[in-house]
Amino acid sequence: MKKATRRLVSGMLLGVLVVVSGLGLSFERAWQGSPARLSGRLDLSGLSHSVRIERDRQGIPTIQARNADDAYEALGFVQAQDRFFEMDLLRRVAAGRLAALVGSQALRDDERVRLFRLEAVVRAAYARATPRERARLVAYSRGVNAGLRDMRHRPFAYALLGLRPKPWHPWDSYLVIGAMYLELQDPFDHRSQNLWAMHRWLPPALYRFLTAPGNRWDAPLVGRAWHVPAPPPASVFDLHKLPPGAFAGSVAFKNLARVLPVGGSKLAGSNAFAVAGRFTRTHAALLANDMHLHLALPPIWYRAQIEFRTQRGRIIRLLGVTLPGVPALVVGTNFHVAWGFTNTEGDWADLIRVRPLPGHPNRYRTPHGIRRMMLHPERIEVRGGSSFHITVRDTIWGPVVGRTASGVLLVSRWVGEDLRGYRINAERALERAQNVKQAIAAANRLGIPEQNFVTADRAGNIGWSVAGAIPRRVGDCHPIWPQSWAHGQCRWQGYLKPRSYPRILDPRDGFIWTANQRIVDGRALRLIGDGGYDLGARARQIRNDLKVLPTPITARDLLSIELDDRARYLAHWQKLLTDLLTRALRRGHPRRIALDRIVSHWQACACTGSVGYRLVWKFRKLVFHAVLRPFNRLVRKHDPHFKNPMRAMAEGPVWWLVTHKPPWLLTPREPSWHAFLIDQVDRLIRAEWHPGSGFRRDTWGRHNRIQIANPIAAGIPILGPWLLDLPPTEIPGDSNMPRVETHELGATERLVVDLGDPSRSLFELPGGESGNPASPFYQDEFRAWLLGLPTPLDPGRSRDVLLLKPEKTRQPRPIRAHRISFGNFD
Repeated sequence: MKKATRRLVSGMLLGVLVVVSGLGLSFERAWQGSPARLSGRLDLSGLSHSVRIERDRQGIPTIQARNADDAYEALGFVQAQDRFFEMDLLRRVAAGRLAALVGSQALRDDERVRLFRLEAVVRAAYARATPRERARLVAYSRGVNAGLRDMRHRPFAYALLGLRPKPWHPWDSYLVIGAMYLELQDPFDHRSQNLWAMHRWLPPALYRFLTAPGNRWDAPLVGRAWHVPAPPPASVFDLHKLPPGAFAGSVAFKNLARVLPVGGSKLAGSNAFAVAGRFTRTHAALLANDMHLHLALPPIWYRAQIEFRTQRGRIIRLLGVTLPGVPALVVGTNFHVAWGFTNTEGDWADLIRVRPLPGHPNRYRTPHGIRRMMLHPERIEVRGGSSFHITVRDTIWGPVVGRTASGVLLVSRWVGEDLRGYRINAERALERAQNVKQAIAAANRLGIPEQNFVTADRAGNIGWSVAGAIPRRVGDCHPIWPQSWAHGQCRWQGYLKPRSYPRILDPRDGFIWTANQRIVDGRALRLIGDGGYDLGARARQIRNDLKVLPTPITARDLLSIELDDRARYLAHWQKLLTDLLTRALRRGHPRRIALDRIVSHWQACACTGSVGYRLVWKFRKLVFHAVLRPFNRLVRKHDPHFKNPMRAMAEGPVWWLVTHKPPWLLTPREPSWHAFLIDQVDRLIRAEWHPGSGFRRDTWGRHNRIQIANPIAAGIPILGPWLLDLPPTEIPGDSNMPRVETHELGATERLVVDLGDPSRSLFELPGGESGNPASPFYQDEFRAWLLGLPTPLDPGRSRDVLLLKPEKTRQPRPIRAHRISFGNFD
């Protein structure tokens, strides 16, 4: 069916749906009624000088202004017209106001988020912001509201929901940052709860073995790979000697569910790496960054080029991606330096055990005496239902987020609930940075979720540090499990000064790589903490790829690393599987013979057509679960909510067990480790064999299909996914390799900056600039992202020009954001 015909048929069907559902809108108005203004001339209040906005064939804006505030007012204008609904979702997530938009299905998420009262936090942060920072936030919000007012009809999603958009406030940009805190961190610190459960119910030596913080896959920038300690001997712990009731029990913790209303529950992390100038043709450094998050349409990032002058007349030119809702360049370059982010996976929240005084449930002990908890009533509006009321109990450290079975309260001390966590004033210094040292100094002062900050400059220097606030823990603070702070034995004493941050400048080998692994050791690691590092396999593969590149290294070389789907990590599991399938084991078993034939020639990559990779991946999964099951059950006997917190880091202990084969750490029903592993092979065969096609039907691509969806699609029966979502697509890649692609998680962008020749810089985006499905910029960049095509970072030739002019008024009256009228929407 031709595209035009499909759109016409789709339009007619959805038009009928909308009318029948009582929204009172024609499909044409809902679908086509809110295009962005691309050209012409428009007067805007608040501008001090004219601003020129050019758009290329992909709708990427180039904003040219005389000063920064005008530039960011214009950015607010274009982002509101392209992405306001997505901006609104992010601020609602952080404020706990999703249920007012989508109904009771979001009530549970809103209830959890309201415990942290982030809306009150960001308002206080805004009140304490510097005048210069407030000026930028006000200018941006003014541009957002002007962009909304200029639209002929309300944005597409609001038309379908039958709602009107609410104006943007300056502090709403902080709420968007708050949504990213919730996406990237766990304020309930479930990892600590689960580690504490393991420590409490397992022998100490077994706990140390199962929670080993490193293994042979470690790839830190400072220090070496760590070894997995040996498990306890049979005299200390023997699965064969446990009583019959060892795997059944009762509740110990009342754990709260994970709060991740924005993305999925399993974040795959990100990659950022840099190459020193001595390896490049121009002697300028290279930087690559691909951030892996929940994939959605439109993508979370918004491409832009921003140009303005400083008060001293210096031209600032920024190119990269922004986060709609925040007036800043997130990652990219100012043509002197480039920077990228990966999540640190550090320890940014502590759980505190608070025991209320007998007979006084809201009184508790602190180092300064007895205190009374602050009680904050919160009303959660629910669309189509009655409002829901909760009371937040707040202590001097943070809110109460749970309780143990014995009545001890669990309080969260979290950077994301602190005013220091919301600060963009250092963004100004980052925009103006001339070298790596200046960029790192600016990044250390940012108020964002703590990130590995990787940077490079035109002089060939590269560096790493942490962007965001690092708590200064004082006293006898245990880094893992909840403890009491009642007597002052542990506390946060403000935050580290930038001069105390760990930093790496120009490492000897000329490379920096980060992929959510442990970066440092010693004192630097104690400052950052361990919030659950990823297995180092991905980082190790990036490191090894970098070190074998022929010189001069180019931007395309770094893109090839971002797209590397070779199965370096699973290679030892493939060898284990083929070693098990001996000739004697295969004799008389045609299915084992077929399995051996495929696995022996498995292509060694997470390629869409590989059957062998799929089978090795499934074998590892079966072995992992079976090996850890008895230990998990021992803990779950006492805590039914327990989930193993080690995730991929359990690779070290599991591999130790399957290679050393200690009989006392195997369940009694298994005669030997060899028999146990053969049983997993046969389970694999039973699960994956199909009559008629054998193993050939289930390729990796058939399993690894991405479904990039629009958040509003699920609310439109039948037609929503067809019209708004991208079709399910087979894609190469997996989690423990540079090319991370798994169902709904993957590279939300791919960036490579060549500071010596910016025209060779590359970029890929899994979607487009616009959130309007009728726009030609809705998904036009997806194909290049899917195929890994090297497309330029620089915007193309200008196709449309919009001129924003200062509104001519004698005495402009300040307009308070909450009084802005949106009456021109239908």
